[in-house]
Amino acid sequence: GGPSIRSEGELGEGRGGTHLMKSTLALSVRQPWASLILGMPVMESIKNDDGSSRVEWLGKVRCKDIENRSWPIPPKIRLPKRVYLHVAKQDAPFQPAFERLLKMGVSPFIALLCFAPGLPRGAIIGEVTITKCVTKSCSPWFTGPYGFVLAAPASYEKAIPCRGRQGFFEPEI
Repeated sequence: GGPSIRSEGELGEGRGGTHLMKSTLALSVRQPWASLILGMPVMESIKNDDGSSRVEWLGKVRCKDIENRSWPIPPKIRLPKRVYLHVAKQDAPFQPAFERLLKMGVSPFIALLCFAPGLPRGAIIGEVTITKCVTKSCSPWFTGPYGFVLAAPASYEKAIPCRGRQGFFEPEI
């Protein structure tokens, strides 16, 4: 058995959520984008009658459906392709990422949580299917020049420590 999976996706050999997929490739993504690929709770700040405010969970999950890159998928990689989602040790630059999240309608509180020190880094946190590589997209997450269209994200209950690399790589797990 492989890592325990919290959400069901295209899991290769078993759909029960406990089997490691067939692929041996991983893609490293910086926080907060890696966690957003797997999904985040949608929260809303609500004003109380006394002037204070509270945060309410709306019970939905918003997922980043595209991963932006400066390079296309190498021709030797056939799509669709299930890959491990690796979190880089270094975060995306805070200010531009934070502003992007706010523009996407994420509350400032949740946007700050996306950079929490307790989020995994330097580890595989799940898997996702890359369905195609595009140069144009209607997705609000697309910034280009290339976008890897993502589907069926599945997060692992425990991160698997692993050294990352640029591009697609075979993780040592």
